[in-house]
Amino acid sequence: MESNKQLKQRKNREVEVITSGSRVLMENAVRRLMKSQKRQKVLQVPDRDFQVATRIMRDVGLSGTVKNMSGTKTRYVNRQEIARHKKSRTSSAEAPYFRPYVDIWSMQF
Repeated sequence: MESNKQLKQRKNREVEVITSGSRVLMENAVRRLMKSQKRQKVLQVPDRDFQVATRIMRDVGLSGTVKNMSGTKTRYVNRQEIARHKKSRTSSAEAPYFRPYVDIWSMQF
């Protein structure tokens, strides 16, 4: 088990805790949650990574809950939101004024 993530297991809930701001570690945690057989899937991240974590869950296609470390913010990513996101990405590619998605996290400054 690495120092920057913990795995808490409960009866019906799988919780992945990510303390670093690494996008790769968040994606790996979301993929581990996808493989889990538990009904409730929770990704717990620092407050500064809250928006990024919800976007990663939506992009990967996992429905579940994103919480900040203190538990004051909670966001549920549901199946309808994932379907809407996938539909909007495919339809925007066919639009005449297509604006490509720019990943600001992989850019070098």
